[in-house]
Amino acid sequence: TLEDAEMLRHAARAISGFPKAGEPDPPAERALVTAIEATPATRPAARAELLSMLAYYRAINEGRGMEADALAQEAVEVARFANQPFELAEALAARSFVMTGAPPVEEHLTVLAELESLLDALPSEIDRDRHEQYLLRQRGPLHIRRGDRPGFDRDHAALRRIADERHSWVATATVSMWDGMIALGEGRFDDAEAFYAEMADIGGREPNYANSYMAAVFTIRHHQARAGELREIAEATVLDAPELVAFRPVVAITQLADGDERAARSTYADLAATAFETVPRDATETFTLFHLTDLAVRFGSDDDLDVLCSRLERFAGQFLVAAWGICAL
Repeated sequence: TLEDAEMLRHAARAISGFPKAGEPDPPAERALVTAIEATPATRPAARAELLSMLAYYRAINEGRGMEADALAQEAVEVARFANQPFELAEALAARSFVMTGAPPVEEHLTVLAELESLLDALPSEIDRDRHEQYLLRQRGPLHIRRGDRPGFDRDHAALRRIADERHSWVATATVSMWDGMIALGEGRFDDAEAFYAEMADIGGREPNYANSYMAAVFTIRHHQARAGELREIAEATVLDAPELVAFRPVVAITQLADGDERAARSTYADLAATAFETVPRDATETFTLFHLTDLAVRFGSDDDLDVLCSRLERFAGQFLVAAWGICAL
């Protein structure tokens, strides 16, 4: 019945909660799939919401990235049929998140342009504010990837205004992260570290910002030839969260910098053993591949380099940016 479908939708929303990168949650996926199957095509807005949530879950929790894009596109088309700006904005935002870090920059910008066109039609100021912040946070790194520094600066300044005027902790944490990214790119390591510390102070309670801080500090130390100082914390991070594949090359690099080539070679070999199939095609992909390629030059075979270069070729003509603007690589 429709009542049962509605109950399943609310249950799926509650169970799936906030996705965590690299942490599969089978009960949440089952709840979403069951709710989708129970929701008829005559309720397109509800189906669009559930399809978006499932795409989001598979892209983030399961690390499948653009493999979930077909679902995200379906959600967008179903939301168009519903002909309600809020549902379409939600579906576009979900598709944008699925596309985070993926190669098609221009297509991603098109998705965000459509989202921007809907802002004035959203039903409340809260909805407009949330989607505007999301739009800016997603679009800023895309400008850097295509070499458009003025475009990035405009979105950076707009997000800073929102952070100052609306006291949004997410906007404030992201602004600090981007301040760090720019300082790091300009070689101002002390400034970069201070900005990243601000980001961690503001957003560190949220796992994605905590992981971003770890990646940022590693990048600084690597540039300073001090990566060995982070070996203990890097190894502990992977031990506590083995699903975070992006940190495994970090572990190898810190081991090598600490003078333990045997451990570094072993850590690298574990990743190479599967032809790097364990490296997810998600927002962490470029960060992971970049550092794996560095290691492969030292430890790997020609086949290793061929596989890594083949995956990196998908990003040809772009600057590489880690995830949602942690750092430029």
